[in-house]
Amino acid sequence: MSHADELTPDPNDYVFAKPGELYAVYLPDGGSADLDLSTAKGDFEVKWYDPRYGGELKDGSVKKVQGGARRNLGEAPRDRTSDWAILVRPARQSAPSLDRERNFHVKLRTPIGNRISKPGDRIEASVIGPESFLGGALEGVVENVTANSVTLSFRSLVHKGARIAITSATRDFVNSKGHKLLDDDGRAARMDNTALTSAAGRIRLDEGAELYLRVSPRQ
Repeated sequence: MSHADELTPDPNDYVFAKPGELYAVYLPDGGSADLDLSTAKGDFEVKWYDPRYGGELKDGSVKKVQGGARRNLGEAPRDRTSDWAILVRPARQSAPSLDRERNFHVKLRTPIGNRISKPGDRIEASVIGPESFLGGALEGVVENVTANSVTLSFRSLVHKGARIAITSATRDFVNSKGHKLLDDDGRAARMDNTALTSAAGRIRLDEGAELYLRVSPRQ
């Protein structure tokens, strides 16, 4: 960000900006500001900060503006003749919906195995695909452990602040080194229905192992 006082017509306010991405406007005498967003695209949210008392960002009379033109940022939530700072940033995008069964590709954050896991243990995995859910995570539990297998069930998809109830079924995996049909100790392993199984009697997948799942919204 850098000084960009030319983005408002008022010579008495101050602007600090990374055009198209982030804008901060300081109003030493309160009032409002017209901000030049002609080179910016998309929607921006408008938040107000009280430099006298601190606290959280607050909504003013205008909550959202659109790029492509000069936009008025509205007025402060209170004390409109006192000094205020305005933050203008890209509006948060709502999380995409999961309205049908989808194939997911995830990377384990939690090591699992029939000698290190027990039913009810919490597990997490980072979403690798589909692309629309990148940055999200799946949360679930170890459902079952036997002498040669471990079964997982993911119950929540967390993405962009939203939590979606899901059901899941594991259909394939690779170990943390990228090898198929082997666990992380090099033992032969496979999928038996939805259970990760090894004829050797032990199976373990480390953090970083990847799972391929069928994920559906929970009805």
